[in-house]
Amino acid sequence: MYSNSGYMFSQVGRPRGLFNLGQSCFMNAIVQSLMATKFKEFCLSNAGFVNNQWILFGNLVEVISALNDEGDPFNMVNFVDSVESISQFRRKVQADAQEFLSFVLETIHDELTIVVEHQVSDPLQDIETHGLGEVVKSHWETRKSTSPIAEFFHVQTVTLMECPSCKNSSGQFNDVNHLLSVPMPSPLEGPKSVAPSNPTITDCIAEYCKQQTLLDGHCSSCESLGLQHRLLLGRLPPVLIVHLKRFYRHFDGTMRKSQTSVSICPELDLAPFTLYDGQSTLYRAVGVTNHRGQVLHLGHYMTISQRGDR
Repeated sequence: MYSNSGYMFSQVGRPRGLFNLGQSCFMNAIVQSLMATKFKEFCLSNAGFVNNQWILFGNLVEVISALNDEGDPFNMVNFVDSVESISQFRRKVQADAQEFLSFVLETIHDELTIVVEHQVSDPLQDIETHGLGEVVKSHWETRKSTSPIAEFFHVQTVTLMECPSCKNSSGQFNDVNHLLSVPMPSPLEGPKSVAPSNPTITDCIAEYCKQQTLLDGHCSSCESLGLQHRLLLGRLPPVLIVHLKRFYRHFDGTMRKSQTSVSICPELDLAPFTLYDGQSTLYRAVGVTNHRGQVLHLGHYMTISQRGDR
């Protein structure tokens, strides 16, 4: 997880842990990682205002409040009970931490969504007149609903298509995501697979955003083949979650986990991958959640997070 808000987690005394309720490490790791972000302060500020409609959020606030104090490991049984009542996630059954995080953020987003009743204007449409960056920015600013989850975490991505012959360009707005899921360099296919050299987080994001040629793509203006396709980032969130796609399909048809080491950049600059100016593109690493193990549904999750200046 990365933060661009200048926020730094601080806690007096020894950080508090969570009981493992039986292979619940994937839940514990995600909750502890959220503690290192400014979203923690939002949870604490709502501790006295939780209502019956905030089922998952209310129980998460209870956990965040407990972890903010010193003491013995906390038993987040109420939170886990609420998770089990509305999802397929279960204690004593290992699951993917990224899938669990997406579930938590999506559910709380739905619980806290606010319908924007008064839009200032319709979003800009004409790219040639206003420029793609301003059109992308306008689509975010005039959305019809929002939530604190959207404000903290949502990443806006745009698919940019350009014809190399006539230079006609267009942009397609993709679904807004809670996280940026980027590819890992996969080992070369074959019986003697060889992993590539160690990449950085920036390298993985560059791979995600790299330009590609669509050989069967037709230009709507001149009918030429070979459109240039590239993913770019629009609105950047205060808290950026980067997910590494470590699992891939091997040449023998089985799912494998890439063991390639990825360097976590203490500071991350997304300026080369964004569409418009006027927003902060500098991020600082505040937490990393690791999976130890060789297969998808076995192993152990651990979180390393920034605690003040440590």
